Amino acid sequence: MARTEDREINFILNMSRAMAEYTCDEHRDTAVNKAKLSAYIDTAKRITSYQAEGIRDDLVEVVFDKRLKLIANATTAGELKIIMDQPKPHFNGNKFISDPLSVPEEEMILWSMTSLKAPLMHEAFERYFELFKQAFGVDSIDADALTRAAQIRLEVK
Repeated sequence: MARTEDREINFILNMSRAMAEYTCDEHRDTAVNKAKLSAYIDTAKRITSYQAEGIRDDLVEVVFDKRLKLIANATTAGELKIIMDQPKPHFNGNKFISDPLSVPEEEMILWSMTSLKAPLMHEAFERYFELFKQAFGVDSIDADALTRAAQIRLEVK
């Protein structure tokens, strides 16, 4: 992932890299080629909207990079459709479970945006906190943990 001090330049460089990697492979189904192109366009729009919402740049970059990797590795139009859908974790009656083709950090962003509109039910809050712990490496919600989380610079692992 290209990284400069300017987030717009980072976005342009990384989207350019993704589009350069996107080639119409003669051996790949036309539907997959079209779906990959749609997925790249969807990702660009989504990342732009997260930036406009004021989501942390490092978190947006992690989501962007992970989505580009999922798209690049997808082999069917069905996989690409799942990748393009917003994360929709399944509630099994006890907890929320995510699809392996979704990006956990993006799900966390959506829980955060949802929590600004209305309080989360207990299980939703637990899922949000689980994702927060994974992303920021904290295990409690107190002033010290949140201060440490605010100082962490996220990167794709």
